[in-house]
Amino acid sequence: MKQKYVLIDCDPGHDDVMAILSTIAHPDIFHILGITTVCGNNLVPLITENMLNVLHYIH
Repeated sequence: MKQKYVLIDCDPGHDDVMAILSTIAHPDIFHILGITTVCGNNLVPLITENMLNVLHYIH
């Protein structure tokens, strides 16, 4: 199967984190070009820090 290239734009609440983890778990299907964070559950600096913590934890 040909990989799908994705750019993830998220806030990232728990639902977005689960979607990102599911995407990362399938590198044979998805090639993540990048992850951007936007205001949603909190302010962007805190959201970005949280996303970086999630990515650090899984790697």
